[in-house]
Amino acid sequence: MRRCVTLLALFLAFGAVTAFSQTGKISGTVTDKNTGEALVGVNIIIVGTTTGGATDIEGHYDILNVKPGFYTVRASMIGYAPQVVEEVRVNIDQTTELNIQMTDEAYQTEEVVVIAEEPIVKQDVSSSRVNLNIKEIENLPVVSVENVVALQAGVQQNNDGLVIRGGSGDEIGFMVNGMSMRDERNNSSYTNISYTSIEEVQVQSGGFSAEYGNIRSGLVNVVTKEGSREKYNLSFIGRYSPAAKKHFGMLPNDPNAYWIRPFIDPDVAFVGTVEGWKDRPDLQEQYPEFEGWNSIAEQLNADGDPTNDVTPISAQQMYLYQHRRDLAIRDPDYDADMSLSGPFPVVSKQLGDLRFLFSFKRSETMYPIPLSRKGLYDYSYQLKLTSNISDAMKLSVDGLLGEQIGSSGSGVGDPWIYQSAGLVAYDMYVGGANIRNSENRIFNESYFSRTDISRNSVGAKFSHVLSPTTFYEVRFSRFESSYKTGPVRPRNMEDKVTFGNWTTDEAPYGFEPDQRFGITGFRMAIGMANARDTSEIVSYRAKFDFNSQLDKYNNLKFGAEFVLTNQDVYAGRFDPFLQAYNYFDNWETN
Repeated sequence: MRRCVTLLALFLAFGAVTAFSQTGKISGTVTDKNTGEALVGVNIIIVGTTTGGATDIEGHYDILNVKPGFYTVRASMIGYAPQVVEEVRVNIDQTTELNIQMTDEAYQTEEVVVIAEEPIVKQDVSSSRVNLNIKEIENLPVVSVENVVALQAGVQQNNDGLVIRGGSGDEIGFMVNGMSMRDERNNSSYTNISYTSIEEVQVQSGGFSAEYGNIRSGLVNVVTKEGSREKYNLSFIGRYSPAAKKHFGMLPNDPNAYWIRPFIDPDVAFVGTVEGWKDRPDLQEQYPEFEGWNSIAEQLNADGDPTNDVTPISAQQMYLYQHRRDLAIRDPDYDADMSLSGPFPVVSKQLGDLRFLFSFKRSETMYPIPLSRKGLYDYSYQLKLTSNISDAMKLSVDGLLGEQIGSSGSGVGDPWIYQSAGLVAYDMYVGGANIRNSENRIFNESYFSRTDISRNSVGAKFSHVLSPTTFYEVRFSRFESSYKTGPVRPRNMEDKVTFGNWTTDEAPYGFEPDQRFGITGFRMAIGMANARDTSEIVSYRAKFDFNSQLDKYNNLKFGAEFVLTNQDVYAGRFDPFLQAYNYFDNWETN
């Protein structure tokens, strides 16, 4: 026990912790333009704020805890003309060096305005890092944060999310306003935040400093906008794509498609592909072998069961009925993203210039063919409140609600939802062992389970500036993920259609676990919608960060983080007919 206490004390003292910075710093030297001498006591102010500093005996100044963005900085001193520098860019967790030369009032009577230049080489950056401000982001041909990050060098995107330096999504940290958006069930990141709410995005791959932990391949830092104190702003971006085919070739239920033509082509449908296409080896190789409806009807009529007696024509009609599912894309793809910000109505001035940012994002992306759902539906709502309790203290509160609705890409209850057309197509073929067996996946709406993933997050950050060179932050956050995976609605067993003496229900629509097959062996039950999931994961985080610029060359930085995660997992594979293959993962841990 004594050893643990000692290690904890050393841990806190030396600051090898997982604290996450979302602000930057402005530093530099102010000199006399004519003599080159350092100027002492020059006031440096970020215009429009109460944030600033003053130069020391070496003419050096530091301004800490600056929110990322573009600023105008003003330097003033008695006996010198004021100097204004515009377009000063501050990046997340970086130092912006701003050296200023001031002119004596005897030579310059008016205020001097210059435009800041960003250096090509940033001396305080030891890692591969890209900073994107809203001015750069708004010109990109994308409508999501994940797509913005995916456009950067060394970053890819797949069904599991972002891939940085070859590391999968569970090796990446995704932060929004200093809060981790990590699902602790599988370490995946929730990235579906509003595009119009973004102020700054930083992508970092490798070379992480001690303050970042529990990540391996990359870090994405996102800072959202703050509402203005004086005016309201509305931002909107949208994308609309009309319903259109998302695969090459014909639809799977087209009369000439692989699964349909041998069963309706008059040359072979009744006599079989071997006899009907005996002079067409190319077609025999291209399509599945079929014995013909004459043979099917003869076998059914001779099995001693009068309830399934059919004529060849009735057998063909039964086949078409069981393959009647509409596989065309009927709905459009679209994204709608909106943000409204400004002073909080009525009580803004009484509550420290309380301001808000409300954002809403909705997207619908159709799958290449309908699965248990037609596509992926993604929604999110965000609210950010910011208040300056005093000139030195600031409080912000963030909340998020999000939901993904789609089809499960897992048959065993893993937390996986189809998000790309490519993986749907891949699983149709490879996952079905071969193109013939994929018939069950294509024409049966209940093969895949439905998945709903709900997420909510709430957090608060309190920042206190003790001096122009010292501040601390305290953060509390909660992130929850809830899963609901199961089959489509039950099949209506009473709604029957008759073909000859054979009657059938509404299959292949609806879920029915008992063993059932179509007239040609097409599987319409058993092994359908096996995935089950009713898991809930909640993470609580408390963080403290302290930062002090001791002098021009030395910066003291330390902090601590406490994380409590509750995992209540109940997921697995369930098939009432194939019970030997059923299993469940069920645990609750803290």
